[in-house]
Amino acid sequence: MENLIVIYGVIFCLAWWFMYGIIIKTIFSLKNLSSFNTVDPDAWPTLNIVIPACNEEEGIEAAVQSLLLQDYPNFKIILVNDRSTDNTGEIINKLATDKRVKAIHIDELPEDWLGKVHALSVAVNHVDSEWVLFTDADINYKPGVLKKAIAFVLYKEGDHLALMPDVITKNYWLEVIIRTFGLMFLLGTRVDELEDPNTKTVIGLGAFNMVKKSILDQSKGIKWLRMEVVDDVGMGLLIKRAGGKSVFAMAPQLLSVAWYPSISAMFVGLEKNIFGAAANYQIVRLLLMVGLIWLVIFAPFIILAISTPVWLDILALLTLLWIPVMMIILKVSSGARYSIGFFIPLGQFIFSLMMLWSGFACLLNGGIVWRGTLYPVKKLKKYQRIKF
Repeated sequence: MENLIVIYGVIFCLAWWFMYGIIIKTIFSLKNLSSFNTVDPDAWPTLNIVIPACNEEEGIEAAVQSLLLQDYPNFKIILVNDRSTDNTGEIINKLATDKRVKAIHIDELPEDWLGKVHALSVAVNHVDSEWVLFTDADINYKPGVLKKAIAFVLYKEGDHLALMPDVITKNYWLEVIIRTFGLMFLLGTRVDELEDPNTKTVIGLGAFNMVKKSILDQSKGIKWLRMEVVDDVGMGLLIKRAGGKSVFAMAPQLLSVAWYPSISAMFVGLEKNIFGAAANYQIVRLLLMVGLIWLVIFAPFIILAISTPVWLDILALLTLLWIPVMMIILKVSSGARYSIGFFIPLGQFIFSLMMLWSGFACLLNGGIVWRGTLYPVKKLKKYQRIKF
């Protein structure tokens, strides 16, 4: 038994080193759009901005107004009201009195389509620009971000640009979980390898997914993603399979979103994503993944709590030094409070509970429930494209 504890302690303490080492390597590789100096192109390409909206009455008007204030010279906004039951449709019609805004209303969802992906597909039929930006209905755009983004992706000779926004929250513990989610997302996608054509790394973000229309036309099309719950990352995969180049940057000074108002809302909001993307809709795989996460998280604490060789206690203590390191790195890289980094292991544990919740909710419902529509597991698995 003692030998098993020693083996467990060594393996999973070293797993901490590997996990945090990769996270820190990734953080230091990230580019910040606001500090990236680029030369303006000779002519700004045309840009269409697609915003799907289902029951987004609380935030869509402010989001669109922040876009209408942009100084980009040649852009159009396509708003898609996807079967909303609140006042979203009326707000979209009011916004469409601006000649730069086009309103589209969808009343029915065809079989074998997710609502949002179908809305994107419908909108693309109305796109008449060189570039198209897919974004969410709750994003706040700071002045100049569109010019910055276009100049950056042209400088990088990219076909797809994903930007990560600042996530605004007044709830301390929610911020811990969101920061943890961001770190695990970067770990899972290995975004530091994104621009290497020899890797399988792909990325996409619902907040800001900008694509060159010509490469989108060469791809299998949005229909290929018709029931992909992680449609934003799916866009990155779609572009990469078409031979396009994706680039990524942080944009906390230029983009912001109030993602979830509470921890419970985050549990519900991530129901549709995590089970499929992380565990391929397989409950045994999910349980194994969560068990592995727990074994890693608690390893140094368990070692210090029980009687083990002195050298193993020293290894556990050295492993826990990653916590103050993360406190400093998160503060320097994102401006997060120092104490946020201290609670990253707790954030990982709560996120693992979200994974379990997503899996069991899917099993109980026979599929995922998203914006009032049930999507059966059988169909989701049939059309699944993203598997982390």
